[in-house]
Amino acid sequence: MLKFFKKYWINILFVMIFVIGLLIFLYPFISNFINERLQTKEVSEYDVKIQKLTNDEYNLMIRKAQEYNNLLLSGTLEENTEKADERGYYDLLSLDDSGIMGYLTIDKINVKAPIFHGSERSVLQNGIGHMKGSSLPVDSPSSHVILAGHTGLPSAKLLTDLNKMEIGDKFEISVLKYKFVYEVDQILVVEPNNTENLGIEDGKQFATLITCTPYGVNSHRLLVRGKLIKYSLTTN
Repeated sequence: MLKFFKKYWINILFVMIFVIGLLIFLYPFISNFINERLQTKEVSEYDVKIQKLTNDEYNLMIRKAQEYNNLLLSGTLEENTEKADERGYYDLLSLDDSGIMGYLTIDKINVKAPIFHGSERSVLQNGIGHMKGSSLPVDSPSSHVILAGHTGLPSAKLLTDLNKMEIGDKFEISVLKYKFVYEVDQILVVEPNNTENLGIEDGKQFATLITCTPYGVNSHRLLVRGKLIKYSLTTN
């Protein structure tokens, strides 16, 4: 009888170890699936909200964002970051208190994620962050939109596959009723504090996607820059 119970509990122990190991293995996949569904829901809700804007509300939001972008032309990224709060950054392109200003779509690597104001750690856990010292994603003759996202989060893939992007690939930024299409024209790996490639160039409209690299080490930053090739009103 004693041998029977001993064998029984050993079998139970092995089953428990197997189940725990399986759950640990499946956690990233399950968590990423849940996060992708949540991000899809947030994007869909955003599209519904913008359809409820009146023309006056819509035009006012665009104009204020363009005025903000004009203020950035005379400063560096660091200077503009310091002044962002006093310029009302968090209220610009904001439909409500969700912090979402639009969403990023990268078909090549299966990304469709909301863009939030700021690039703080708490923001990047949930989606793509807009660096507040950079241009807002609206039509401005001289602008440089900078978006950041995590690589290798166990709970969400986000920009983990950004290193698969190549020159000529495209990505989209949807803001209010507009869709901006960018074509990748530059890919760089730089030190974390190197911002010399993130400035605004006169007459150019750029957007740069930033994530940590290499995977698991995160000692550098991968910069994937795109030039604006077209924009249009969405049909949502």
